Amino acid sequence: MSLLYVTLLYVVLVSFPYMGCHGEPEECVIHDNNYCKCQLASGHEIDLTPLKNVSEFLNSERQYIWSPCGRLIDFPETECTAGAAACQFEAGTRYNIGNLESAKFMIDSAEKDVTANLAYSGGVNDRQTRILMVCSKELPGSLTFETEHPPLTYNLLLTSKAVCLLKVQATPISAGSIICIVAVVTLFLYFSVGIIYMHAAKEAQGIDKIPNSAFWCGLPGLLKSGLLFLLSPCTAMGTGRDAYEKL
Repeated sequence: MSLLYVTLLYVVLVSFPYMGCHGEPEECVIHDNNYCKCQLASGHEIDLTPLKNVSEFLNSERQYIWSPCGRLIDFPETECTAGAAACQFEAGTRYNIGNLESAKFMIDSAEKDVTANLAYSGGVNDRQTRILMVCSKELPGSLTFETEHPPLTYNLLLTSKAVCLLKVQATPISAGSIICIVAVVTLFLYFSVGIIYMHAAKEAQGIDKIPNSAFWCGLPGLLKSGLLFLLSPCTAMGTGRDAYEKL
């Protein structure tokens, strides 16, 4: 029995790399309504900004137009309906085949070449567009029509270096943020160490444990007096000759 168990375990371990276990595709999240970009939890992103110009191509008697970064209504020459990211022209009639706001990215980076799927929905008569995107470090951008399957669902293939994942650069901490962090840490250490010292060395009790407690307790009153002094010329809070005329 133990020999059979060991044999089965060996087969599983040897076969595992060839089982094609790639995991589930991960959604690439769009931020701030920038439909050209999406970001993964790992900090990588896809940026289609280099393809922001309207892409136009023909398939038999049909003409297709796609704009990944802006609604086609923003390009008057396309004459497509409001909200569309992709449009189909056939026999002088235009059809919205996917709204920009419905864009959804799904990423499968476990493949040899990074692949992603970009889907649009909400077109005329529930028309949809699905774009299979393949990373190619050589091609700036190649978009072709593949199939219409199922009916009213248009499948396109995009091969471009713009599909390749990019590592998002971390935003450096500003000088103001550093000052705030240092100030908070300093105050925390000041009070925590001071309270421990006052309690252990001077056996202080209650509010007296706070270092320089008289100053900190009187600070609100000092701030109030200073503010009233600054405002007194405008509010005529002075008396006698020191009073100013109220503005």
